[in-house]
Amino acid sequence: MAEKEKLDVLLPENDYRLLDEIRRQQTTDKTKLAAASGFSWPTVNKLCEDLKNSGYLTDDMALLPTVGYMLGIAVGTREIKVSLIDFAFQPVPRKKLQELGIGALLDRDLLSARKGSEEADEEDHLCLNSSQDLEKLAETLNDVLLAFLHVAQTPALPLVGIGIAFPGAVDTKNHKICACPNIPCLNEKDLDSLLCTDVRTLLEDLEIKVELCHNAEAGFLHEKEQLYHSQDPSRKRLAESQNVLCVYHGTGIGLSGCMAGQLLRGSNGFFGEVGHILSPDFSFQRLKTEFADQDDDIPEDKIPLSGCRCPFCQKTCLESLIRARVFEAEDLETFKQKTDRERLRTFAQSRWHFKLLNQYIGFMVGTLINLFNPEVLILTGRLYDCVPEIWNGMNILKSGNSLSYSGSRCTIIPGSQKDNSVAVGAAISVYYHIYSYRTEEINWARH
Repeated sequence: MAEKEKLDVLLPENDYRLLDEIRRQQTTDKTKLAAASGFSWPTVNKLCEDLKNSGYLTDDMALLPTVGYMLGIAVGTREIKVSLIDFAFQPVPRKKLQELGIGALLDRDLLSARKGSEEADEEDHLCLNSSQDLEKLAETLNDVLLAFLHVAQTPALPLVGIGIAFPGAVDTKNHKICACPNIPCLNEKDLDSLLCTDVRTLLEDLEIKVELCHNAEAGFLHEKEQLYHSQDPSRKRLAESQNVLCVYHGTGIGLSGCMAGQLLRGSNGFFGEVGHILSPDFSFQRLKTEFADQDDDIPEDKIPLSGCRCPFCQKTCLESLIRARVFEAEDLETFKQKTDRERLRTFAQSRWHFKLLNQYIGFMVGTLINLFNPEVLILTGRLYDCVPEIWNGMNILKSGNSLSYSGSRCTIIPGSQKDNSVAVGAAISVYYHIYSYRTEEINWARH
């Protein structure tokens, strides 16, 4: 039976949930799998036989990664990142992608220009220019999809699903981007309006499912799975935590996570708009009051409070104040320039700007801990990846902004610092919706 035909014959969800545990625990020991999954040993034994007979496991009960692939696309304000992952949730290396025949996409890839072709070949994702222009953005998205869908017509790539992550408010059920403040051309756009006829035809002919998700949710799915595979014992111990929050701080600030093991999505799927909560105005003027003895050292505020209002929510929200107060950016393009990765690496040298950033992060961290009482809070995105000095005082920020009985029980950790985390998470999302969680919400609770 061809690989794609195997995948078309769906097993019960519990079979795939055991497969999830085999992937996470990296073991075929049925006693350990029973403990991890909550299934009885006889149930685990039967499910393993089902998976083996269906071609998901080898004769020695190891997961067969090449049985199927998922494509993940992360649309951002700066870049569009693309990852193809196998059934072990491992990204396919670029050299393999080249062998599959998507060389035309690789020719446009930004990583080759930044790192040189040899170093770029060691990466496991593609990076293309994004755009504020709908026509250009849709053209790039369709080029990516066509490249992989053409290969999916051959036995070389049993592609089972495509996940696309967008910023903003994403209606996953109706495949619609309801609001996208940082890429306004996507406001009120449904998926079909972005896809060309050739892509829609190939998706239908190949019966390939497409799922939309929010970029913070995709980032969380990747980070949650990464904890199981961490080489750091202290991080690996956090993998089984049932109450985990994950902040994704890119151009905007989004939140995702799980409580009691269940993915948080809200009543309409719009959970996590933490960037648009009202925030105190931590300004340089305020710092002058707090540090009166160093008043001459502290710069003046360049943007008045009236200029700090968010053009989307029309409030002085957390996201808009960080842009205006910390990075002194009056518009999105200026903010993107000032938060370029290279600039961020030296950002902590600007003492008072760095202090302002810490105050806003402290407010956000304290608010999330006090409201949700998580066991783990993961902070991801370019700020936390490129300004390592943030982590030197993280425990002080936590204790100074959260209630002691909540803060002391919460561990704050950085993300895995993978550039393709959102793209991989989008691919994981479509896998879950096709296989493990077809009839209920994604969860990590024992069965």
